[in-house]
Amino acid sequence: MTLGKRIRDRRLELGLSQVELAHTVGMTPSALCYLELGRNRDTFKLVELAETLGVDAHWLKSGTKMTMRPSTAHDIRARNANEDALRAAKAAAERADQAKSRFLATASNDLRKQLSALAIYASLLKGRLPPQDRPLFVNLQNCVESLTTLLNDLLDLSKLQAGVVKVRVDDLDLRRKAGQAGCDPRRRGEA
Repeated sequence: MTLGKRIRDRRLELGLSQVELAHTVGMTPSALCYLELGRNRDTFKLVELAETLGVDAHWLKSGTKMTMRPSTAHDIRARNANEDALRAAKAAAERADQAKSRFLATASNDLRKQLSALAIYASLLKGRLPPQDRPLFVNLQNCVESLTTLLNDLLDLSKLQAGVVKVRVDDLDLRRKAGQAGCDPRRRGEA
């Protein structure tokens, strides 16, 4: 029995296609085909073939002293299935990332326009309000500034993912920030 016939018989015994076996050991399917047909006697992948087929490399080369690992075909199929699942998950993640980037680009422009318009309308109101309503205007102005900051921070996430912005860890006084935004819950009843 020739080397090519031993490879072919063991491959068929395990239920593997030439493509599966070639992919697993890092060969082209045509190179494996030539090896099985006896047209190529190059044994540069002999050890990988033997391990994948679950046989002893010496047996594969000479035809004597065979030792088998019965779980090899299952291992190869499981590994190929895992690789396929990983490729599919990676492709789905890349599509989701592209969709997120498109959304952020579109939303940022639309939201910035609306916030700019709100800030302009608020500044127009400033001169027309009676003195007793000035605190309401200050709260409105603080909320517009806070929303603008939040939007800019949200959009910085895309820059962060692109590596343009570096992360800086810092303490945050949440009560002070809420007060600056005019959103202090203690003031809710005053408005």
